[in-house]
Amino acid sequence: MRETIKELHQMAAADTKLREHIARLQNHLDVLQTSTQRLSSRAELYGAVQQEVRVSNAIEVTTKHVEILVQHKTKDAQLLEEARKLLVVNNIALPATLQSGYKIFVSQCLCSVFLSKCCSELCAMLT
Repeated sequence: MRETIKELHQMAAADTKLREHIARLQNHLDVLQTSTQRLSSRAELYGAVQQEVRVSNAIEVTTKHVEILVQHKTKDAQLLEEARKLLVVNNIALPATLQSGYKIFVSQCLCSVFLSKCCSELCAMLT
């Protein structure tokens, strides 16, 4: 478009009124280009801010999830320790598979549930 305006400017060398119109048109194009660049820059910035908000929300959710997992792990570890103490107090030997899990905590949740059930059955038998 700028090339066309330059060609028109050269053709209208004698006509001053036409040259003024072409100069105004050139000025309007310059303003339009500057505004378009500014708008593009702002749109990019706005998109970056929106992406940052989405990532921030995802990080908050992930952090909360990790906190909940830590709480569950702590609770399961306490339950497991209480169950082991009950087993020791009542002289009940654990199967070899559970004893090896004592140090490694393989399937801690399943082990905890199993021991909780065993302890509740044991307590029911003792009372």
